[in-house]
Amino acid sequence: SAASDVYKRQVYVYNGIFFPDDKTLKFGNSETDPKVTVTWDEAGTATLHIVAEDGDGLGITLSADNADDNGDSWKLNVADGGTFTLANNTSGSQVTKLTLATGGGLTTTGGITSTVGEFSSSTRDNNLKIISTDSSASSGPRLELDRQSSSPADDDTLGIILFKGKSEIGGSNFTSTYAEIFANIVDHEGNASSSFSEGSFPFR
Repeated sequence: SAASDVYKRQVYVYNGIFFPDDKTLKFGNSETDPKVTVTWDEAGTATLHIVAEDGDGLGITLSADNADDNGDSWKLNVADGGTFTLANNTSGSQVTKLTLATGGGLTTTGGITSTVGEFSSSTRDNNLKIISTDSSASSGPRLELDRQSSSPADDDTLGIILFKGKSEIGGSNFTSTYAEIFANIVDHEGNASSSFSEGSFPFR
């Protein structure tokens, strides 16, 4: 039929496609019941809206290298209800690596690398909580402060934990250090890079 032939036709674009504001691009087998729609809105910040049909989640896959190897594809997914996930095809199928809940909670299966991090809260709840579910007799959870110096030497400070608070010194907005815990290299052999080394753990 003429209607079915429309879906079989190829369209060649030579000079780009102009897509007016508030018009809808529909994906699906029925014009009246599309599975995904795409619109854009130029009011305020220009925004592209990609929307799945009622009751469905939405996934977008980004692939490199023809998606022919493990790890080449990442999938962004928004579930019905709002939970956002980011998955990678690391083992032949999409495996979730990051989950962002609607309440702001973030879960990741790998490490987070950053030069600076800050956690802020207006309540007395735990700002940072580290949990280990290991059932062995080994220690855990573990907090590691690793000073990767290229020239370690005796008396180097390895890491420090500062206890700070507001002070009247210099005005009400001045922050003072009230106490600190730190670690130093102490090597009686005179070689801080040797296989045997000692350290001190002062409080002040």
